[in-house]
Amino acid sequence: LSQRNRLTWSLADQYSVDHYEIQKSYDGTVFEAIGEINAEDGMLEYSYDDRMLDVANQYYYYRIKSVDRDGAIDYSAIVSTFVKDDHKSALILAFPNPLEDRVQLNMSDNIDLRSFSLLDVSGRVMQMNLDNIDVFTYTFELDMSTYKSGVYFLHYTTLKGDPKALKLIKN
Repeated sequence: LSQRNRLTWSLADQYSVDHYEIQKSYDGTVFEAIGEINAEDGMLEYSYDDRMLDVANQYYYYRIKSVDRDGAIDYSAIVSTFVKDDHKSALILAFPNPLEDRVQLNMSDNIDLRSFSLLDVSGRVMQMNLDNIDVFTYTFELDMSTYKSGVYFLHYTTLKGDPKALKLIKN
């Protein structure tokens, strides 16, 4: 998942607060710390980005644990959000990467299979189309044995028209 949840909270004051611990839960009951922000004098608004959204179609629950300098603890109200994955994120997994001569490409089913181009680091088109894609498994083996060592970019387009790129490194 390439999404994030941004948590933002505001305060009226924070006289004795030492730090804030950001906590996350998958069930709204058992929380774990995912980050910490030190309190700063005069600062009354904070934010934290949770980029570790590892489960799609899942509710995520958050709360802020406020820890005072004397050790006293206070918890915010619990907030929740639902992260949806419509199973249409355009992904290509490449392995091995870095590669020697060949790379196996596994693709999601919402990629325009006519939209591929392989470019070198200077932007020169090395290959325009990927022939012999298995349309049942969305796999393809790309032979790069004749290419020099270096960085290459596989450009492709989703069925919605969104351009994407995958970095390949040839040893």
